[in-house]
Order: sequence, then C-alpha cells, then structure tokens
Amino acid sequence: MAFILSVTIAGLIYTRPLILTWVGAQYESMTGATRLFLVYPLFGCVNQVAVPMLIGLGRVRRVIVLQIISVSLNLAVSIALAPRYGIAGVIIGTLVGHAVVLIPYNRMFLDTFGVGFAQWLREIALPNVPGPLVQIVVGLATLQWVERFDQFWAVVLVCAMSSALSLAVFARFGMRDTERTRASADDVRAASRRKRRRSESASILRVNRFRNNRSRGAGSRPASELPNDESQRWS
Repeated sequence: MAFILSVTIAGLIYTRPLILTWVGAQYESMTGATRLFLVYPLFGCVNQVAVPMLIGLGRVRRVIVLQIISVSLNLAVSIALAPRYGIAGVIIGTLVGHAVVLIPYNRMFLDTFGVGFAQWLREIALPNVPGPLVQIVVGLATLQWVERFDQFWAVVLVCAMSSALSLAVFARFGMRDTERTRASADDVRAASRRKRRRSESASILRVNRFRNNRSRGAGSRPASELPNDESQRWS
C-alpha cells in the first residue's frame, strides 16, 4: 500500500512535466485526464491484497456480485458522460464504479478476517498517512522547479526521489520497531538465498562445462591413447 501510494502521488504531482518531456507539448491537454486516471490506484490499493485472499477462501460469489455492480456502474456512467467529457467521462465512470463497491469490499474482508474498523484504521490506514503528506508538501514546493526540466529521465529521477522520501517517512514513522526488524531480517534472508542460488547455478555451470569439455576431448582421441579406465569405457 505504501509503495503504490508513493508512486501514484509522485505521478499526480509531476504529471505535466512527465507528459511534456515524454510525449511532447501536443499532449499537454491530457494532463487533467491523466491525473484523474491516477486517482484509481488510490482506491485500488486499499483492497488489492484482500480481494485475492477472499477468492482463495471461497468468497467467490460475493466478489463476483460486487464486480458485476462495479462494472455495470462503470459502463453506465461512462456511456452517459463520454459524449460530453470525452476520455475524462470514461475515467470518471471507472472511479464511480470502483468507489461504490469500496466500502462493501472493506466490510467483507474485515468481517472475514475478524478485524475491527478501528484496528484497521489504526494499524493499516493511519500509518500510511505521514509519508504521502510529506511527499505532497515537498512535491508542491519543487513543482515549478521540475517543470523547467526538458529531459524525461530527470523528471523520472525526481519522481523516484519523491517516492523514496514517502517510503522513508513510512518506514520511520509508520512501521513499528518489530516490523522494521522483521523487514530487515527478511531482506537479509532474501539476499542470502539469492547469493546461494547464484553460487549453486555457477557451480552447476562449471560442472556441466567441465563434463562437456571432457566428453569432447575424450571423443576426439583414439581409444588406444586414453587412460586405461577411459580406454575400457570407449572401446
């Protein structure tokens, strides 16, 4: 959730310089629609993990019902607004369809996992607030400076730094000490596993290369020139 929020907010803040340096000034008019579209992940990150878990636990029927409601509203609102607002109307339809089922989804997974709303708010939602707040303040303060950039890579770099700032604030103020310790330990174990897999792959590659070279060398020599054990094997 923290990662999606950080990347999405960076895109929302620096939408215009991203468009100008990437596809050109002729698409500057799409800034508003792009920002509107980037609102969607802000809704989706709330239940993106819970919905697959609900499906895995057999709550498929209720999930399908909510999806039908969401898609139907999306289609109806998009058809109604597209003639007047164009692509922005279609995006609004998507947001409306998802927003309507957001609360039912949340109630479903809270009931399924036995988590109270206050606990969810305290342990999930509120810890993710400080990072985006700091990111928004710093982003708005640097927006005019970034809008003078003429290279796409420079704007992307600023977006990455903005996201990193949000994640750093989350790690410092949104995570408990035990969570930070566990995350660090998980990172160390993951790095150790990757190093071990690379070492094993390199060892297997060396063994296979040695066998191939030995096989080619033995196959090109007469049996009489091979050592006794190899001579018997190849005779």
